[in-house]
Amino acid sequence: MSAVPAAASTSRRGPPPPVSWRSWPLEEGGLSAWLLSVLAVTIIVACGLTTGSVQWALVACGVLAASAWRFFIPVHLELNAQGVFQEVLGRQRRIVWRAFESGELCREGVYLRFAGGSFALNRGLYLPWGTHRAEVMAFVDYYLTQARQPDRHYGFEIGR
Repeated sequence: MSAVPAAASTSRRGPPPPVSWRSWPLEEGGLSAWLLSVLAVTIIVACGLTTGSVQWALVACGVLAASAWRFFIPVHLELNAQGVFQEVLGRQRRIVWRAFESGELCREGVYLRFAGGSFALNRGLYLPWGTHRAEVMAFVDYYLTQARQPDRHYGFEIGR
């Protein structure tokens, strides 16, 4: 009988296969999403009526649209070995895995914090996983805690 060395029998798992999906909270959120949209419209109308100015109503509309744009516009997301790809209104953005320092589990997604700087805790990317929870978690686990950056400490905490 020959013994198999321990290193050969416990092979390191490879990177997860790429996954892509569309995230659109207005479509996926059901009744609560539509109630939030009605609330936003109500705030805009109330601002216009109380000030008696269409300009202030447009300012309120602009502020709400700027702060909640991800809610109203679909975002195409892809996770692969090169990083996180986002496509919004025809514009693509890639963020490499090395840019993230830690992740925080949320109820419907994961918040990835950017590495470095004193304001890094306030900067990050929220990835709503939709129906791809297992795939997203596999990427976060693989790239934040194992393969790419073994020399740095990565925290992964459960929150929100």
